[in-house]
Amino acid sequence: MQKNNNHLVRTISALAAARLFNNMSRRFAYPFIPAIGRALGVSTGSIQGAMATQAGVGIISPIFGPLSELYGRKRVLLLAMALMGLGAVPGIVAPTYGVFYVVMILFGLSKIIFDPAMQAYIGDLVPYHYRGRAIGSTELAWAGSLIVAAPLTGFLLDKMGLSAVFVMLFIASTAGFGLIWYYVPSDKPDKTAQVPNFFEGLKIVRNSPVATAALIYTLLFITANELVTISFARWMETTFDLKLTALGTSAVVIALAEVTGEFMVIGLADRLGKKRLTLFGVLGAALMYLTLTRLSSLTAALVGLFLVYLFVETAIVSSIPLFTEILPSARAVMMSASVAGHSIARFTGGLMGIQIYNWGNFDAIGAVAAALCLTALIVMWGSIHENHSSSTIGAT
Repeated sequence: MQKNNNHLVRTISALAAARLFNNMSRRFAYPFIPAIGRALGVSTGSIQGAMATQAGVGIISPIFGPLSELYGRKRVLLLAMALMGLGAVPGIVAPTYGVFYVVMILFGLSKIIFDPAMQAYIGDLVPYHYRGRAIGSTELAWAGSLIVAAPLTGFLLDKMGLSAVFVMLFIASTAGFGLIWYYVPSDKPDKTAQVPNFFEGLKIVRNSPVATAALIYTLLFITANELVTISFARWMETTFDLKLTALGTSAVVIALAEVTGEFMVIGLADRLGKKRLTLFGVLGAALMYLTLTRLSSLTAALVGLFLVYLFVETAIVSSIPLFTEILPSARAVMMSASVAGHSIARFTGGLMGIQIYNWGNFDAIGAVAAALCLTALIVMWGSIHENHSSSTIGAT
């Protein structure tokens, strides 16, 4: 038993570390959107558009969902890390806006391939009653990637330029590939199982009322979060006249909030229930979106950002193990659909955020985000039921 536990801890740790490196490609740019725009000689809106496109790539995630069912989770995880490394190379060689745009798309593809395969791997490996702790542990990589990437990106961008940032990301992808290769056991796909193709997978999800409700919830909640995420650097820079390194510090505050939320999920989700903790996070995020825009001092704003991302991360992470059990016979398909929902929401929220900020500044961002959050809460409350006596997820 002890040997099995050690084996499980080693596997989860390797997956978490590899995911940290993969997530660096998703998170490195957000705190420095205005600075990257200046480095490439384009507007802030142009960089925001590239980031929105990167997020929107996940729309095609269901195309890749069946890959890990056909070829095994580990092989697909290795493919994702290799794609991240290949994507960084053009950015090292020719850091222009056009190249930056393409690199962001390749990074986006890497993430949408990696995440569903990893979540399905854990779903296969860990019983549902302990899955909140396991998923929460790997989600520490989301916050950890910002803690690592933000100060490094700020330093490299300031001292050496954008090419050096892509060198850092290439090294990260190589490290992640090595961790998966050496420490994650190979899995053998079930040759007798009928693996759904893209269209069959969409039909499976569409025919499940609970899966459909989960995707609607995801679209609403993640769109709300992206409105704020795409706009906070602009708001902080203009309202408080922050410099590059200070923006990096604000990003670390957000990452620390996310770590706190992830530890809450690790400690509470399996005991209190994944749905209850998700609803707590959604309600807290809605209230903080309304509060954040009214904060007038830098200290208060940083505390507000901490609380926003504490609640957001709690809701996101506690919902993942809940979703892994909605369609257990097509787990990778469901999680790919969830990633697609996240990406559609990120893309939509990114584009909406640019327009809403220009129209009504950060006050309007907070109001729209809060309204979307409250709608998401109603969908989750009324449509998804967690049976605490078993691993069944169903409709109410």
